[in-house]
Amino acid sequence: MAEPKTAALFFHDDAFDVTSKEIVGRRMAGLAFLKALVLHEPEPSISVYTISRVQLARLEKLVPKLAKGRRTRLKILEYIKFGRLDKLAKVGGVFRADAAIDDFAWMRRRAGATAFSITGVTHTLSSAPTQAAIADQLLAPLESWDALICTSLAARRVVENIHEEQAQYLAERVGSATSLRPRLQLPVIPLGVHCEDFDTGTKDMQLLRGQARRSYGVGAQDLCFLFVGRLTQYSKANPLPMLRALQRAAERTRRSLHLFQVGIFPKKSIETAYRDAATRYAPDVRCHFVDGNDDAAMRAARAAADVFTSLADNLQETFGLTPLEAMASGLPVVVSDWNGYRETVRDGVDGILVPTTMTPPGYGDEMALRHYARIDDYMHFAGETALNVAVDEGAAADAYVALIRDAGLRQRMGEAGRRRARETFAWERIYGLYRELWGELVERRGSAAQSRSQRPALPAHPDPFRAYRHFATRSFELSTEVALAEGVAIGAWRAMAKEPLLMLGGGYPLAESELDAIYGQLVAAGPTTVRALSELFARERRDQAIRTISWLLKADLVRLVNPTVIPDRPAPFEGDLR
Repeated sequence: MAEPKTAALFFHDDAFDVTSKEIVGRRMAGLAFLKALVLHEPEPSISVYTISRVQLARLEKLVPKLAKGRRTRLKILEYIKFGRLDKLAKVGGVFRADAAIDDFAWMRRRAGATAFSITGVTHTLSSAPTQAAIADQLLAPLESWDALICTSLAARRVVENIHEEQAQYLAERVGSATSLRPRLQLPVIPLGVHCEDFDTGTKDMQLLRGQARRSYGVGAQDLCFLFVGRLTQYSKANPLPMLRALQRAAERTRRSLHLFQVGIFPKKSIETAYRDAATRYAPDVRCHFVDGNDDAAMRAARAAADVFTSLADNLQETFGLTPLEAMASGLPVVVSDWNGYRETVRDGVDGILVPTTMTPPGYGDEMALRHYARIDDYMHFAGETALNVAVDEGAAADAYVALIRDAGLRQRMGEAGRRRARETFAWERIYGLYRELWGELVERRGSAAQSRSQRPALPAHPDPFRAYRHFATRSFELSTEVALAEGVAIGAWRAMAKEPLLMLGGGYPLAESELDAIYGQLVAAGPTTVRALSELFARERRDQAIRTISWLLKADLVRLVNPTVIPDRPAPFEGDLR
C-alpha cells in the first residue's frame, strides 16, 4: 500500500461557501470535506493553492469554526499563489473539489507532465459545463498519476459513458480504428458523514425529541417521516409520489402520520404548489415545512423523526448525502432505487429501496441539445428529465406500511444504518482513503519518466507572441543587445514609468525599483543583452523582465541593437489566394 500523502488544497469559496440562503449540494459536500481535513489531517500544516490572499483569509476564518473546539493538529495554512507550479511540484499534488481538472492539466504542461498530480471529485454530472469538462478529459494532458474521484459507482458509470461517447466521436473524426481512452484514474470514494453531528442517542437529543414532538402536536402513537433536501420538483425529488404513498399508508394503517419537509423553497410559487399538493394528495398526513436555513429547527425535526424518506428522481443527484445523514441518526430509510442511493442503503438491512422507471435511450437527444444550446436552462433540463422518471408509489406505500406497523423493524434498520454510517462512511475513514489515493498517485508519478513537452503548453490558447508573431516587423532574442535611448535621464525614465497611458490596471510590468535596476545597468555597462538584463532578477521574475523590454521600447526609453527581422511575413494580395 502506498504511503498516505497530503495534496495542496485548491481553495475558492464558491466550492465551500454555504452561507448563502441557497443550499447547494456540492458546497455542502465541499464544506464537509474541509471539516474532515481540519479534524483528521495528521500533518500540522497544509498548502493552500488559491487565486489571492483574500481567499486564504476566508479559509483561515473558516478553520476554527469547523473545528468547533475539537482537537486538530492543523496549525498552518501555507499559501501558494495561483500559477506557482514550482511550489505545487514541491508538494506533489493538488486537489480541487470539482470535476474541472482538465484546466489544471493544461496549466501543468508549463512545468512538465510529471511535476505534480491532480485530483478532482464528482458532484452533479448533468449540467452542460460539467459534461463538457469530463468530455475534455480525453484530450487534456491528464496522466495515470491523476484522478477524478467518483463518489459512487453510478457516478463513475456516467463519467465512463461520456468518455466513451467522446472517444467514439474522436475516432470517427480522425479516422482511427481504435477509440481513445483517458489515462486518469477513476477511483470510487464515497462522500463521508460526520457521524457525531447526527447522533440522536444523546440525552440532549432525547430531550429535544420530546420537546419537538410536543411542539408539533405529535401524539405518543404518531409516527413522523422526515425529508431533507431542496424543496423543488426540478432538482431533487418530486413530492407527489411521497405524498400519495404516505396517504395510502395512513389509510391502510389508521395511524396518525406527520411529514417534516426540511429545506428551502427557491420561490414563492413553488412553496404554494408544495403546500397545495400536501393538502390535496395527503389530507390525512400532517405536513410541516421546516426552514433549511434554521439549524435549530432542522435539528428538532431530525430529533422528532421516526423514518427518513427521499424518493429522488433527478439526474442532479449522483450520491445523496441526506440518507447517509439519516442513517447516522439511527433512522430507517425509505428511498428510491436510484443513483448512489442504492450504494449507501442496503435494501432490507438499513432501509427499503423503492423501484424507479425511466424513459428508454434514444428519446432524449432533443432535450440534451436544447440544454447545450442554452435554449433551456439547467433547471428546466433537470426538471424535464425528472418528468421521465417514475417512482413506484405502490411499493413506496408498502414500505411505509411495513415500517409503521413494525417498531422492531424500524429499530433494527435504524441501528444497522447507524453502524454502517460509522464503520463505512465516517469522514475519518473516507479522508484516509483520499490520503491513500494521493500516496498512490505520487508513486505512479515517481515511476514515470520525467518529461516536459517542447510544444506550446496550451495549444488552443497559444502564446500570443508565437501565434501572432507574423503581425510585426521585428522582434528580439536573448542575445539581442538593448541600449538606453539617447538623452534619457533618470527623471524622464521614472516619469514615463508613471505615465497613465502606459499602465494596465494601475500598474506596469516591473516595480519602479526594478526598472531603476535596468536603468543603472544600461548606464554603467552600455548596451546589454536581454539575457543579462533578465538575470538581474530572481528566476520567477525573468519572464516578466523580458516582456518589460517591449514596454521600454513602447515608452521610447531604450532601443535594440541589431533586432531580429521576422521572416515569412504575409505579402500583399496578388490574385486569387485560394
